[in-house]
Amino acid sequence: MRPIKLTMSAFGCFADKEIIDFSLLGNNGLYLITGDTGSGKTTIFDAIVYALYGNTSGDSRKADMLRSEYAEPTAETYVELEFIYYNETYKIMRHPTYTRAKRRGDGKTEEKAYAELTLPDGLVLTKISDVNSKINEILGIDREQFVQISMIAQGEFLKVLHSSTEARIGIFRKIFYTDVFLKFQTRVKNDTSDILKKLNEEKIRYKFNISNIQADQNKPEDIELLIKIKSEVLTIDDTIEWLINQVARDKNSYDLAKIDISNLKNRISAVSQQLGVAQNQKNARDNLRVAIEQLPIKESAFNNALSLLDTEMSKKQHIEQLKTEINDLEATMTKYEDLQNVLNGINSNQKKLDKKKSDKVNFQKKLDDSIDNLNDARVELKVLDDVEVKLEISKNKEKELTTKQNELNKLQESYRAYEKMGENYKKSLSEYELKYKVRSDKLNEYELANKSYFDAQVGILAETLVDGSPCPVCGSVSHPNKALLKTDTIKSEALNKIKKQFDNAESEMMTASLNASKLNGQLVSKKDEVISCAVNLLGEVDFEDIIIHLEDKYKEVEAELLILNKQNAKQKIKADKKRELSERIPDLEDEIKIYQESYNKLDSDITILSVQITTLNEKKVEMEKYLKYESEDEATSKLNDLKKQLSNHKTSLESAINNFNNAKTEYTNIKTTIEVLSAQVDSSDSSDYEELITLKNTLEAQCSQDENEYRILISRLDSNQQVLCVLKELSITINNLQTQYKWMKELSDVANGDVIGREKIKLETFVQTSCFDRIIECANIRLLEMTNSQFELIRKNNNGKQGQSGLDLNVIDHYNGTERDVKTLSGGESFIATLALAIGLSDEIQKNSGGIKLDSMFVDEGFGTLDETRLSQALNCLTSLSLQNRIIGIISHVGGLPDMIDKQIKVVKDRFSGSHASICLN
Repeated sequence: MRPIKLTMSAFGCFADKEIIDFSLLGNNGLYLITGDTGSGKTTIFDAIVYALYGNTSGDSRKADMLRSEYAEPTAETYVELEFIYYNETYKIMRHPTYTRAKRRGDGKTEEKAYAELTLPDGLVLTKISDVNSKINEILGIDREQFVQISMIAQGEFLKVLHSSTEARIGIFRKIFYTDVFLKFQTRVKNDTSDILKKLNEEKIRYKFNISNIQADQNKPEDIELLIKIKSEVLTIDDTIEWLINQVARDKNSYDLAKIDISNLKNRISAVSQQLGVAQNQKNARDNLRVAIEQLPIKESAFNNALSLLDTEMSKKQHIEQLKTEINDLEATMTKYEDLQNVLNGINSNQKKLDKKKSDKVNFQKKLDDSIDNLNDARVELKVLDDVEVKLEISKNKEKELTTKQNELNKLQESYRAYEKMGENYKKSLSEYELKYKVRSDKLNEYELANKSYFDAQVGILAETLVDGSPCPVCGSVSHPNKALLKTDTIKSEALNKIKKQFDNAESEMMTASLNASKLNGQLVSKKDEVISCAVNLLGEVDFEDIIIHLEDKYKEVEAELLILNKQNAKQKIKADKKRELSERIPDLEDEIKIYQESYNKLDSDITILSVQITTLNEKKVEMEKYLKYESEDEATSKLNDLKKQLSNHKTSLESAINNFNNAKTEYTNIKTTIEVLSAQVDSSDSSDYEELITLKNTLEAQCSQDENEYRILISRLDSNQQVLCVLKELSITINNLQTQYKWMKELSDVANGDVIGREKIKLETFVQTSCFDRIIECANIRLLEMTNSQFELIRKNNNGKQGQSGLDLNVIDHYNGTERDVKTLSGGESFIATLALAIGLSDEIQKNSGGIKLDSMFVDEGFGTLDETRLSQALNCLTSLSLQNRIIGIISHVGGLPDMIDKQIKVVKDRFSGSHASICLN
């Protein structure tokens, strides 16, 4: 990439539109970018980088900080670059997001970031992301790589030259993108730690499981071996072997114990059967004795029940008479129900009749009231006919007054803002006057010091004048009145210090002046805004009287609004009333219609109910002629009394029958029981029963003991089987993890430079050393040329060194045959070595970047540390480099360079209007 033309507008320290035509500098060779410190030399390279990538060469200045402080308020900030790449011409223009004054009217406007790339075929890209992607595609490198290749900044590569291995690793990581190797180192180390963690976890799991192993407490040798296992004296494989044998023995014991317990339970069952027979004989003898004692009692109860039953059976004829009387009375009960229904109908209809008559009176009153309300509503509605029109007129007037009130508030805020601006302007004016006085004092001090310095230079020159030799100033060979040499003269260092103080004072004064000027412009603009607004609201008034007229006008509007609000409230009430009446009149008309219909219906219902009541009274008189009792209640009471008597007789009879049956059953049962038990009882001895109980208890105790030992055996067997299963799995897992950890640890140690007895070099550093060696190889070609074959760079051999190594750098001095640390080089020698390293890095990156072609390069500062010989050698090296169809720009303010380099870009800084650049071809 070679720039053809660069255009900068209000960019950085360039306030105006600056055009640099690089085509005038040719296609190869050196050119100098010269100017005072801070004039904007490096800004030219920043502009090229910003045009291409949307960011500057460094990270300290962001894109939104690029607008020039010296630019006119309406000036546009942008950079336009025309460049050639592989004989194809491209043009790119960018501007950052910034704020500028509007070209028409007052106020400011924000310009959004914009990019435009014109391709050789005429296609134009305007989307920022598309432009960025296309530039990366064309050049084949990103911004960081472009800056590394195109800009040789002494400060950055001085870090590479003087840094330790640890610091160089970080620097080269950015240059060579070796993060992937660092990630691999970290990952393999973390993976190794994870495997070790898993291995330790499995060992902890092993310890936990062997703590659950159980041994036979009756075998001391097993207990002793278990202690060794839990102390981890035995290996996991030995433990598994012992557990297999222990489980086999316990399984055999389990089978034998199961048979013994089964035999004991069979014997207990046989004894229980014998004991049952003996228990039955004992129970039969006891029950027979009790039955014989109960026989007389049951016989007496049977005889009493028989007597009671005979008594109740004699009342059977009276029960039949009660049943007949009840049946007759129940046959007439339905007629009492019919009579009651007639009476209920008479009462119900009479109540309905009374209710209808009452409702008729009420509906007559409601009908009259509704008619009156309807007439009143119609009269009132006619009175409120035009209320909406009045309310709308009033609201419009209120809206106008509210708008005017808001405008008066805005005018008041603008006036207060103007007063605040006035105070700030007075402060800035005072600050400017103070800075102006300081600047005047420093100017006087500098002019006196400068005059004293030049007077001293005249005296020094006069000391060298000899009659007959021409004066270097006027050419005269005679020197009758030579100036005297002063002893109390000011030194150049002190003069420069005073000059710097004056420059700082002048810069501060200009800043204060610009601030005051800016505030004055804002103040005038704000005053015009206040006057314009006041004329519209208050008419033609003096500026000083605006606030008084404003307050009076505000009170006047406020009073009108208060009166209007009261009027509006009254009109709104009337409007609400009209709307309510308009809605109510149809409701009242519907209400009158409903009341009239209801009234007519009630009149018809009253006539019908009166006829029904007369008919029911006639039926009531006819039914009362055929009934024995006066009412249904009296008949019901008599019927209930008869039923109660019948129920009592039935209950007594049923009770007597049940009592007789129970007594008979119990008497019969007791006689049968005596007969059965008498047949069951034999002549056996009761002592056999006690012996059987003793034998059963003995057998059950033995069985309980055997079962307890059996449960302990099962628990031990289950626990040991579970542990054995887990230990077999753990044995495989632990062996696999130990094998995996061994080779992973070796890999991690190699990748992270932790192999004992070998150089401490990590994988990333090893890769960087390979790249570093190639850079050093390219750099030494330039370094030998620039130092007349005196110096050559070499990587230091750090075998056996503690800590990280591999990127330390030495220098070979071929003049004395020594090898020493690069930090021992002088300032000028360090710059030469730094320049060689930078060129070597640029060459190496271009060789490994897929055929990228950069036909231009910049070298920033550092030449001031070189003597005349080294400077000449460095320029010769750069010249030879530039002859390879490459143009190299040297950014420097060193005094001797303009005489050595013909093609120059001169950058001059003006205190008031920013910097300006021009091309000079000597």
